[in-house]
Amino acid sequence: MSLPPVIQTSMLCSAPQDILTAIALELVELDPLGPPFQLLPFLLTCRSIYQNLCFDNARHLYANVFRFKFDHRAPLRRFGPRAIQSSNVAQQLKQYCYALQVIRRGDIHVEGIVHVFWQAFFMMSENDGRNACQLKWAGLSNFVYRFVRERLWEDRHLTNGWPGETTVNALALWLMWFVFNEETLAGLSPDEREEVKRLIRPYVITALRYPSSHAPDNHYVLPLSEKFNGEFPYQLMTPHGYYPLYRQPEMLVERFRHYGIKLKIQAPLITQAAKLLYFTCMETVEITAPAGIPENRDEANAMGLPEGTPTVVDYQELNTHKSAKFVDTGSWDWRAELNEEQGELEDDGTWRKGLKATSARWDNDWQRWSYCWDPWNYNELKGVVYTYGSLSGLWQGRAIIPDIDGYFRLVQSQTFPESFSAMNPNLSFIPIFMNLREHHCINPEYPANSGGAGNGVDEGLCNAWFPRQTLYESRESGMVTCQDLEGHISRYESYVEGRRNSHNPDTCTQCKAHAEFQEQETRRRIADRLRHEEQHRRFEEIRRQHLEQRTQVDTQTVIERPQRLHLHQGEALRWTRTFRSTVPEIDEFANPTGGLMQPGVEHDGHSSDSTEEVNEHREQATTALGEDVEDVFDAEFDSESGSEDESVDSDADTDSTDYVENTCNGIQDIIVTGETLPHHGMAWFHHRFYGRIRRWDGLVAIVRYEMNTPGRNVWIFRGYVTGDKNLVGSWRAWSDDVTVIPLEGPFVLSKVVTPVQPENAN
Repeated sequence: MSLPPVIQTSMLCSAPQDILTAIALELVELDPLGPPFQLLPFLLTCRSIYQNLCFDNARHLYANVFRFKFDHRAPLRRFGPRAIQSSNVAQQLKQYCYALQVIRRGDIHVEGIVHVFWQAFFMMSENDGRNACQLKWAGLSNFVYRFVRERLWEDRHLTNGWPGETTVNALALWLMWFVFNEETLAGLSPDEREEVKRLIRPYVITALRYPSSHAPDNHYVLPLSEKFNGEFPYQLMTPHGYYPLYRQPEMLVERFRHYGIKLKIQAPLITQAAKLLYFTCMETVEITAPAGIPENRDEANAMGLPEGTPTVVDYQELNTHKSAKFVDTGSWDWRAELNEEQGELEDDGTWRKGLKATSARWDNDWQRWSYCWDPWNYNELKGVVYTYGSLSGLWQGRAIIPDIDGYFRLVQSQTFPESFSAMNPNLSFIPIFMNLREHHCINPEYPANSGGAGNGVDEGLCNAWFPRQTLYESRESGMVTCQDLEGHISRYESYVEGRRNSHNPDTCTQCKAHAEFQEQETRRRIADRLRHEEQHRRFEEIRRQHLEQRTQVDTQTVIERPQRLHLHQGEALRWTRTFRSTVPEIDEFANPTGGLMQPGVEHDGHSSDSTEEVNEHREQATTALGEDVEDVFDAEFDSESGSEDESVDSDADTDSTDYVENTCNGIQDIIVTGETLPHHGMAWFHHRFYGRIRRWDGLVAIVRYEMNTPGRNVWIFRGYVTGDKNLVGSWRAWSDDVTVIPLEGPFVLSKVVTPVQPENAN
């Protein structure tokens, strides 16, 4: 008869959990890319190891796996410490690994692809180097390119033939832009680049249908006024819908559990990504200088050629600088390259200007995506939507001009015209150069009023939201003065990188109001604490008297069983801590054996009080304290909370209140002034610029006019600084009526150098 096999238990199975966790992390670090597949064989070693390291029993392990494989500093900045608790980070590992696996399989028709795109979009907006590596491993570039080619125009029969402005389409184009670089661009043939341009051209050109801002640009002051009674102030009905382009908030917002936080977010503007992609593909073909033009400016001057005559050198400059700069994807070990001081600033979870993390470039955009979807609302948790100083410098790029007849045929077409193509409407481009300076209105100075008709609809967009005024800039004093027709004067300080502004907490009304509020809060908390301590002292005195009356019933029993009496006191104290959630009657004292001591029932030979006696003492306590005993318990233990690492993955809301602590810099309003540099003006005409930034979402409006003919060819540029490097939006022709549908076209600019002072500046 054969004997049963001898089962030997490995010493590894009896190892402590911290040892097993260390081994598991070592396995994961053998291959940084992709989901932690290396853990699977280890988990299957034996039941004991599985029980120790399974997801539900080792959240800290999977949180550490996440921190090794993915970037985690952006969530800390954007959501606070709650987001990086181990349970929340571990859950996020599941989300990201699932998305990587779907992308790796390459099935662009998978059910729920919009969720996969959202996760990939979150990863890229949080990327400091590691997220981008993971998505490259998964093959995101090829995945989104195939989706754009095969599915971008899907279901357009539902929208009169026009490509849909859907979440999945917006995310696809943004992800395509995130992974665009010199390598991927070079990998596309000329025909493939033309195919991409054809597919995204409707989003680029049809400004009347696809919005370029999070709220209509005719508004400067947001949220919208209550006088509209919750209804959007539409002005016109067009073949594409109501105008201006208000969008219903409930149709925009999407909800997620992101790092355990209940996140409300809107899809990024599809027009921004489409313009960045379109201009990038367009500029792969260099512009050929016309034959017979001067070689350089000296030669042009010797020939006596007028303003607006470009040279060969000017065309070379156009070809050298690209309108859109690619996304910086960072590096895996970027944090190790910083010194100790820089590293501490990156790790403390505070947003500040000048962070090295690649993800910080997208913090302004993230705030817009998360908080600028409801023009009726100003969320107190919203962070910075525009980083001051961003516009200062020389910007260069291009603007596309559609031919007037073809554009307005498009405007009047309810259905998508089958003749729509690169030649219909016909498109041309012009180079744009803006040398800009930024100026700040510092509290207690009062900023310039908004312009327009004063009806809450027209707020002076065609004058960059300024009222009719005189604007004077003094380079010597570094000040800009704005004086409107009513005599109101506003002063703005010119921004200089690295120089502090004149903000003084002693004169700043915001700082003084905050200090006063803080002082009142401190006094209130001290008074509340003293009141609670006095109430607690008086309640304990009444309770002590009550217990003394009880001990007189059987003194011998109390002497023989002092520990039992002590346990009753301890359980009563625990009861007061759970009272807020369970709301028991005050006569329910917990029994150390686990039951409840009911009135009039013997427990361990010790008789409890009758219901009437307990209620009598309860009434005495209430009378003595001047308020109900339950309220005393509520106030005393209001700060009690659960575990520091408690998960918030359940649907139950916590009692905590989030807030944003902001350090005041005194900036109340931001405006810009500028001009073309002399040599740019000689080639492409001399222009001046002035503009303003909308506080609600960071929308930039800049007016451009010709120096020699101020009333002619006036354009208004409106757009966002996106990714902290590209200014993307639409230009429109000037009109004295904001409700008139203007000629409009796209533009993309990027910064060339730091601010340059023209030689002929006054």
